[in-house]
Amino acid sequence: MKTLEAKKRDVATSLDAVRADGGVPAIVYGKGMENVPVTVMENQVRSVWRDVRDTEALTLDVEGTAHTVIMKDMQVHVVSGKILHIDFLVQA
Repeated sequence: MKTLEAKKRDVATSLDAVRADGGVPAIVYGKGMENVPVTVMENQVRSVWRDVRDTEALTLDVEGTAHTVIMKDMQVHVVSGKILHIDFLVQA
């Protein structure tokens, strides 16, 4: 199973600042847990995306806490192709 590293994101931080540093704002959510805003690096996401696509599970390591997730939704800029936001759904 592929692993993707994420860092918790302060919601007060500008999303433009996150993207300028090569990050992608994302949210981790699932049944029985609070939503966790995180940042993942775009180059890592693209590498993992080639292998897992829509329905395959992957491990999301959020600062030492591992979650088995699927990429539920990914928003991509129409012109530039940059990844704007990702929703990670935790699998039970």
